[in-house]
Amino acid sequence: MDNTEIKRIFILRPDNLGDLVLFSGALRHLRRHWPEAQITICVRKFGEEFFAHCPYMDRIVPYQELHAAVKGYLPGLPSFPGRDRLGALIRRCAPNWTVRRYRCDLAILPLQSVTAGYHDLMRQIPARIRIGICGKTTNQTVESDLASRPWYTRQWDASDLPGNFSELAANRMFLEFLGVDMRGQKYEPEFWTTEFDRQRASQLLGAETAGLTLALAPGVSSIPGRNLPPAWFARSLQNLSGGRLRVVLLGSRADMPLCQRVGREIAGLPVVGQVLNLAGQTTVGELIECLKRCDVVFSQETAVLHIATALHKPVLGIVGGGHFGRFYPWGDPTLARVVNKPMDCYGCNWRCIYDSLRCIQEIPPESATRELQSLIAALPPA
Repeated sequence: MDNTEIKRIFILRPDNLGDLVLFSGALRHLRRHWPEAQITICVRKFGEEFFAHCPYMDRIVPYQELHAAVKGYLPGLPSFPGRDRLGALIRRCAPNWTVRRYRCDLAILPLQSVTAGYHDLMRQIPARIRIGICGKTTNQTVESDLASRPWYTRQWDASDLPGNFSELAANRMFLEFLGVDMRGQKYEPEFWTTEFDRQRASQLLGAETAGLTLALAPGVSSIPGRNLPPAWFARSLQNLSGGRLRVVLLGSRADMPLCQRVGREIAGLPVVGQVLNLAGQTTVGELIECLKRCDVVFSQETAVLHIATALHKPVLGIVGGGHFGRFYPWGDPTLARVVNKPMDCYGCNWRCIYDSLRCIQEIPPESATRELQSLIAALPPA
């Protein structure tokens, strides 16, 4: 691919925040490879916050805006009776009119877990070259994968990658497929925060207190059945030694009710000196800065876990078998620990054969206590 011919690049990444964290390391290398190109990324709202200050991007397109344009809606067009019929008429009479502002030389869909809907969006982006990934049926059927192939100029065939192949390594391989020279280059997540984020995190956390600060992210909303009961977290913390903890609860708005229940459950423990519930109160940038100010992180397999690992924080992740090894664990094994229940059915992509997610629900809290105690004991003296 001749770099001089690529003037505009459109990257479609409509997946979860944790996925974007793992992908963030690619952006520096894309900019290095195409230094003069206008690079646009299309993401959901949390992605807009995450990439808002990324120096390698020229434009951020909200996913809902692209989705509406593909349906034939004008930007900002409110809902009204007959809107769908108007959109269908626009698509039929002027199929490229509402998506013309996304015209590019190169459109990239760097997702293994692609869906039929994402393929359809790529098909309708006005691009001279479209590059994606094929061969994976995690979130699509074999028929969908095969039917979409003619819509792409080139696709990286990931069918030979095992289910537990590291997502970070796969992202690096995809960059090489694009022609990016990765020899001698590091690939690791990056973050871009502001002075306002830093000041806001300091305000949210308040004055430093004696003892350690433990960040706790107990909620996960992406897969039903992965949330553990509040009492599980209390049992994990109750026998810790080494001084009283300030526990900072983190999560999204959807996690707020669970974090409230966990906060009430742990508030009376002798080891817990203060509970601060920040779930739903931080932007992505503020979340990153709050994690920088914590001593130890205890998290479900969410964006918090990936951010803390990338920040080289002592972190314990609660990890199930849905795709163990693909997204986690990674990082420094002395800092990034895992508590899990190994089972023969690992790699199920969360298509569980049991009535409950046993690989999560049957993790003994005592195993979390041991790992947390080990991480705390290894901290340098205050």
